[in-house]
Amino acid sequence: MNLDSLMRIGIDATCAFAVMNIINGLRRGWFGRRARRWLDAPGTKRERTARLIALAWWVSLAVSAAFAARSYVGGWQAYMGEWLSRAIIAWLLSMGQFDAIKLAWPTAFGQKEASDDQGVA
Repeated sequence: MNLDSLMRIGIDATCAFAVMNIINGLRRGWFGRRARRWLDAPGTKRERTARLIALAWWVSLAVSAAFAARSYVGGWQAYMGEWLSRAIIAWLLSMGQFDAIKLAWPTAFGQKEASDDQGVA
């Protein structure tokens, strides 16, 4: 593995971290209440999860466009390939980071910590 691939992994992780923070801000209503209302509108957990995954995809497309522009050297085909591959990687990494962050910091995502009364018998 060379330095260039290590730098790309770091940039992809940074892009995924930016996507995760933007989505968390949208979920909390820090960037406006419209996105929060849209995410909370469905009645079932499955629909809310589907909306969160879709929002993560669109945010990863937007954020990765800026990260792909950093490495723009060729024509538009190279840029589109870099942009879409970076968007897919950022989306997958941010979804994985959501799971890890939910376990480590449950109150950030509106989850209550399990009380001692609900232990396994």
